[in-house]
Amino acid sequence: MAAQIDNNGRVIYRGAYPETDSVHAVSPGRSEEFLFLQDECAPRGFEYELSELSAGTRVELVKGEVHFTNKAGQGVKIEAPWLIEATGEQRAGAVRWELENSKSGALPRLRLVVAKGLRYPVVIDPSWVTTGSMGAARANHTATLLPSGKVLVAGDLMAAHF
Repeated sequence: MAAQIDNNGRVIYRGAYPETDSVHAVSPGRSEEFLFLQDECAPRGFEYELSELSAGTRVELVKGEVHFTNKAGQGVKIEAPWLIEATGEQRAGAVRWELENSKSGALPRLRLVVAKGLRYPVVIDPSWVTTGSMGAARANHTATLLPSGKVLVAGDLMAAHF
């Protein structure tokens, strides 16, 4: 899958998933991934594999958001997702995060779940933002879902592979 960069600096992955394109837009303190589901044949679930978390990183669902924080409460979060149907209606309750914690000590599994019965095409927005001070200035970071299902988070003064 080849990436394209448009005139506004957004990275576009056409066919990132069956019947689904992915668009990544980065702005200061924020990284957005828009999923464009073309029709009802598009997946209703997107798996995000978390790996190589820093020691002491806590991953939890808080009011529909996924928080990645250290002991001081600093880190990043994925905001509660929302979607827009073909009708133009924005529906926050039609898409949600699920976090499955492993009992064996393995890293948790993160899944974006899409409701049934939507009017396609559909656009979904899960956005990454910082939570509190990161201890050092960071800008131009991004979080990208890789074809392997892992999320690559990278930016000035920071490079972590979740």
